[in-house]
Parts: sequence; structure tokens; C-alpha cells
Amino acid sequence: MKRCHIRVSTRNKSQTLKSQYSFGGIHTGLQNLTPGERLESLIADQDEIAVTFEELVNSYGFALDFKRHGGWGKICCISTAFTGYLRAGDELFEKALLVLQLAWKGHPDSLRHEVLDSVLRFIEIYDEEIDPDRLIFQLCQVDPIRIWEEGKKAGTRFSGYRRYLYQIYKQYIGMNPEYYLPKKF
Repeated sequence: MKRCHIRVSTRNKSQTLKSQYSFGGIHTGLQNLTPGERLESLIADQDEIAVTFEELVNSYGFALDFKRHGGWGKICCISTAFTGYLRAGDELFEKALLVLQLAWKGHPDSLRHEVLDSVLRFIEIYDEEIDPDRLIFQLCQVDPIRIWEEGKKAGTRFSGYRRYLYQIYKQYIGMNPEYYLPKKF
């Protein structure tokens, strides 16, 4: 599995490389920081995008788990969440957080990077075509670990994130042809 890395371009051009990599008030040099440490550093430096991201996550009852201990409502894979936020934007990321909160109430397995990313990508792709209430209802019917397990079993039929996205897609449609969506992934 590839490791994700957060790529953030700071808007403040005067910010130096030294201040960008400061962590907890101590300069860490050019060491390889984890994405969590990098984001925590950006938040400490009051980077506008990073602070907005953290506030949005917190407003839905979730927390960024910088120490990666896991638990209810804690997003461990900060890289996936932040990259998704940068890709999708405020509005769609907010919709995904709402779906995750209402469907699974912050269950730790719902915040695995595969599940979080697939819910966000599903909303990105089908935002105008889906009924959010149906999506929440259908996701409530399945344990989030099942989405992860079924995605793992998908084998070569789909690659990468599409394996997990397909599980969300199948769950949304269910047995009702009225909710059929064309595959766009």
C-alpha cells in the first residue's frame, strides 16, 4: 500500500521553510514528518487552510487524531482526510462528514481511510444525483467494517479506491432499481 503525503502550498509567501517545518515550537529541520505532524505544524503556524480544515472536522463532532490512537470520532488517517478536503472543497467535504456522522455516529471503522475516502468520492461524483437521506439510511444498514472487508475482497475487478467506492455505490442502490446510478468511476 502506498503512503499518502500531504502536499500543501502555503498562501503566505513570506513563510520560510524553517517555519513551515516547525513542530510544537521546536525546529525539526528537514526530517521526514508524518502527515499528522505536518498538519499539526501548519495548524500551530495558523495556516488558513489547515485551521479551517480542523475547525470543519471539529464542528461535526470528529477530531484529528495526531497521535494515531484511534477511537470513536477520531480521524487517524489525517493525510486522506486533508487531501480529500483539498480535492473536494469545503461544501462536499462537509456533506461527507455529515453523512459519516449521521450514518455511523463516528464509529472507528467508518473513519478508516478507505471508508472515509470512498464516501467523500461518492459524494463528489454523484452529488447532484443522489438523495442524501437515502445514502445515510442505506449506510446505517451496514457495518462500516463490512465495506472495508468487501472492498478488500474485490480483487482485480476494481483497483485502488474504486474497490471501496463500489461498496458505497452498491449500498446506495440496494435492491431498488429506482435509485440506479450510472457508473462514473
